[in-house]
Amino acid sequence: MKREFEDYLIKFLEGFKVVRDEESSLENYIFKKSQFVRGLLDMYKATGDARYLNDAQPYMVDVLSYDARHAAEMAKNILTLNTDVIDGQLLEKIHEVSAFYKSHVRNQKSVFAKQDEFETDKEELNQFSFFDFSRVFPFLAAYENKLNGHFGYEDIYKQLFTLRQFDYCQRLSVYADVQTSIRLGDSHETIKTTIAAQALMIFTLVDTSEQMHEAIFEYYKGVRDLAKEAIVNYFELKTNAKQRVSEGTMEEIEKNLLFDMSMIPSQSLLAYGVLKAALLNIVSEKYAKIGFEIFENDMMTYLNKEKNGMLKDIDKQQFEDALGTIMSAYAMVLKLEKQGMLVVKEEMCDEV
Repeated sequence: MKREFEDYLIKFLEGFKVVRDEESSLENYIFKKSQFVRGLLDMYKATGDARYLNDAQPYMVDVLSYDARHAAEMAKNILTLNTDVIDGQLLEKIHEVSAFYKSHVRNQKSVFAKQDEFETDKEELNQFSFFDFSRVFPFLAAYENKLNGHFGYEDIYKQLFTLRQFDYCQRLSVYADVQTSIRLGDSHETIKTTIAAQALMIFTLVDTSEQMHEAIFEYYKGVRDLAKEAIVNYFELKTNAKQRVSEGTMEEIEKNLLFDMSMIPSQSLLAYGVLKAALLNIVSEKYAKIGFEIFENDMMTYLNKEKNGMLKDIDKQQFEDALGTIMSAYAMVLKLEKQGMLVVKEEMCDEV
């Protein structure tokens, strides 16, 4: 699988640029660009290949033109490059993003602490959505770690604890109520929504954990515990669901998900979160294999369709939209291999 995927990835990246299509919002365009840069940087850190860094650098300067709300992911990319000196304009922008989000997150605390209010207040939801969290908290942790002496760790932990207690992901979980979902005839779409929500939650907690320093151990450990609970809970719910419904029904659901290319963005995000959690020893080493299986299933399904001339335009679009996270997930595979925590057999590439 590795050799085939690497060959395809290198070929795909030749001349590739993140462009904004007519239907894409500015926010989605910036998010996709920021994710792409993160993927390039993760590949650079995993391989040492300077071409990934060279491809990423022109995009990072673009952050100067973003408004504060949209700049968090790219600002985190800059902070995590491990450079001692950050250009004056970029540093000023990073401080601006931090000030905006620290104020905004605190003002929203009452909103996502109350489930009903969060569900019904559409104006507030649009101002600061669940999807913002995946960008904000890893950035704030990186900012506190590198530029603010860890003073904001307590606030980051409390916000994440509140978000987790809000129970957005768990309440949506079709794995917790799969029989009802099947009876309603919406199991496939509901599971897709569930995976997307839980993937974002896991990604947020794991990426934030990575940026926190153990110097303030209480909050460092607290965020890691939240990440571990989210991952373990997700797979326990999935196992319990298999025990409650017929084997054939669950197999049918998972087969549909496997061959649904619209799942690539969510599945690659989930794989990345689980793989990185194993790498950071947030969860046990067995999750390295679990994360890799999620990644391999999606990538080999895609590559087999490409090889057989069965890719649709929408399939290619889903791959392109998720390219940054796909690279990040693959970078985690490479790092886990180097540390002897994961063994990838080349012959697996023909089994999917």
